[in-house]
Amino acid sequence: MSTTSSPAVDVIHLDSDGYSPNGKPHSLPALHYRSPYGGDADTAGGSEQADFPSDKAKELVERRGWQPSWEFGMYRQAHYHTTTHELLFVLRGDASIMLGGSDQRDILLIPAGYTHRSLESSHDFTMLGCYPRGAASWNMRYPNVNGCRYDVDEIVKLVDGAHKKALFDAQDPVKGQGQERGEGVLDRTWFREAAAH
Repeated sequence: MSTTSSPAVDVIHLDSDGYSPNGKPHSLPALHYRSPYGGDADTAGGSEQADFPSDKAKELVERRGWQPSWEFGMYRQAHYHTTTHELLFVLRGDASIMLGGSDQRDILLIPAGYTHRSLESSHDFTMLGCYPRGAASWNMRYPNVNGCRYDVDEIVKLVDGAHKKALFDAQDPVKGQGQERGEGVLDRTWFREAAAH
């Protein structure tokens, strides 16, 4: 595992452990945006500890090409998705997440194949789960040495192949609005990597 940081974003690279693909099929890192809207009175209500309004979160991600799908916590069972990438927008509560933790109003962008789970969470922990508009419906896979190789092939076929346009239409969930391509962390880390393959 390697992690690099900018002032508000952790870039997390994970290799396959033989049970979960993680970054093996496409070399894309997970992105952890730390409180990108924290303290913004117009966006989050002005309080560092305030809940993030669900309707405002939906509006923000929809403008950037992400389709809100559900509001819930995170499963405690380790799992990953082979059909789509996943954007998790923390609305309230707090939790320790397998991919580096997630405090109130953090955003975690998880590439297809990256295993993730909740280690612990507050009773009110809620996230908004989003997927690139036009991508395949999300599925559930569980770490398994026998299925890992097949799942890598499925990610390459579906996410890096058939549904690649949906990823390229989605913008950085934090820095997408009003910016040219190439300016957000998503552009600098994912799109350049994907274009190279």
